[in-house]
Amino acid sequence: MKIFLISIFIFFTSCKDLNITVGANSTKEKYVIPSIKLTEEEKVMANKILKKGITGFYSRDETPAPSLDKKLIDNISTVLNSQKEITIKNITKPTLTTNYYVFEISDKEIPYYILLNTHYPLIACSDNDNWMGLEFINMDKNLAKKFSDYTVLESDFLNSKVTLEFLANLSEAELSQIKYWESETLGEVIFNGYD
Repeated sequence: MKIFLISIFIFFTSCKDLNITVGANSTKEKYVIPSIKLTEEEKVMANKILKKGITGFYSRDETPAPSLDKKLIDNISTVLNSQKEITIKNITKPTLTTNYYVFEISDKEIPYYILLNTHYPLIACSDNDNWMGLEFINMDKNLAKKFSDYTVLESDFLNSKVTLEFLANLSEAELSQIKYWESETLGEVIFNGYD
């Protein structure tokens, strides 16, 4: 058994020395977050929305990400229940791997999902609740007005490509997760399933 373990150690050490990747990522190129110049409006949005802790990740020497006040979480249900044409079908709390609540709703029999980030009062709409395939849609303007205590994110912003400039406020631990999961859009960063 010891010889087997030593052989495996030597194999992986050799691969590392030769810069060979072994495993699932062996045929993939290294993911690099692109860099572009942001407009002034984009800089304002990035500073307002993409704050340190938004992903839920931090290193041991950092302060943990903030958590939403329970009142803000409960208020989503209150607002939705006050709408005659909307029915809440299900509420999914964040898990060990997700950083957002999912409110599955039906509006005139059309199902969609409202997502709430667990760290900041940011909400968005999606036509599904599958993290790796969230399709962001714009919230109805009249409904969005009811969420005055939150920032309602538009699909254009959520579908914007991830760039270093957008992520300037995030920690190294967060950037590491973004690179590992190869997040392509800001929506995938704000509403993530990193583990």
